[in-house]
Amino acid sequence: MSIRAPLNPRILSRLLKHYAAFRAYVEHEDALVNNRVLWNINIQGFLFATYGISLQKLAQGGHHGPEVFLLQFLIGILPVLGASISYYSWRGVQAAQSSIRNLEDKWNGVLKDEYLLSEDSSMLPWLTGGGAKQAHDKGLEAPLGVPRLFIITWLAILCVEIVFWAIVHAPHSGGTPIRITAPTTRGAVSITPILPITPGGMERRIPSAVERSAGTERPVSRATPGDRSSLQTRPRRPLTPPPPT
Repeated sequence: MSIRAPLNPRILSRLLKHYAAFRAYVEHEDALVNNRVLWNINIQGFLFATYGISLQKLAQGGHHGPEVFLLQFLIGILPVLGASISYYSWRGVQAAQSSIRNLEDKWNGVLKDEYLLSEDSSMLPWLTGGGAKQAHDKGLEAPLGVPRLFIITWLAILCVEIVFWAIVHAPHSGGTPIRITAPTTRGAVSITPILPITPGGMERRIPSAVERSAGTERPVSRATPGDRSSLQTRPRRPLTPPPPT
């Protein structure tokens, strides 16, 4: 059976002052949570924008020497920076949540020891949650979850970068990389990305559609790891259409 609130005006006034002090501290912690989440979101937006612009600049090309190195360094360090900022923001929200729980425990102790009351029988609103114990914890799911999402996103981006870097800079099996050339109907030469020489020193060459249809595919040429002549783009004689019948 719950105990009724004291009717003595002096005791009631003291109880209200006590409640106002605890409630103000809870509002202070809630403001800290809000600020930590907001500045984290703002910083993450800036970092994502910088990451996208850096990728675009690197993909456009036209940069040489230190510029390429700085762009690659920036792209590599941004995921680490973003994940670290989100981690500290998450820790800050956890600290505020712990402080609020300590305030609730202390307030319940004050009600019980000094006023012989419980939180249900004091005729005052609960410090947090409005009477539902899990309401405040559910309200903190977003402040705690958003930093985690940023951390997971940045770590995923970092893993993709590491895998891509390993693939691009992995040693090619088969010798010196060469270019694949394929003649076109206009007599020009199309250059495809670099591929390694196949075992046996054979150059990998793609026949044109005209050669495949006419059955006159040119034989593949020999290339050795020390031969750089295959890197040169040689002009091809344009193909003339057959005379009309």
